[in-house]
Amino acid sequence: MKNILPFLLAAFCGLAAAQGHVEQALKINPNYGRGAIALGNLQFDRGDLFGARQTYLTAAALPNQPPDALVGVKAAQGLGNVHLRQLIGVQPTPGPAWPRSAAIAPRLPRTTNAPSPPTPTPSPRR
Repeated sequence: MKNILPFLLAAFCGLAAAQGHVEQALKINPNYGRGAIALGNLQFDRGDLFGARQTYLTAAALPNQPPDALVGVKAAQGLGNVHLRQLIGVQPTPGPAWPRSAAIAPRLPRTTNAPSPPTPTPSPRR
């Protein structure tokens, strides 16, 4: 069954209040993998990509999760979503490395993944 806790909380309380409730649940049981995934999802929805990334990494490292919870799979999916959002140009919220990365970002070369055009080969003369 899908974990609908963050959706229900967000619908009835708003994203900020829902995040507070999930954080409170994680204070009670820090090893609750589904709660960590819910927190990461709420952070992602609120635009806190740095926080979501950290939460997904924490969730992936939690020991002794029930196999049917798929915490590792959901954490990997969340990380993929964060990285995709960053690749398409949405900037993360400031984190510890923000000043350094913002300073070097304009100097990074722009590359494309387009393949090189084929080189023409001369055809043999008859």
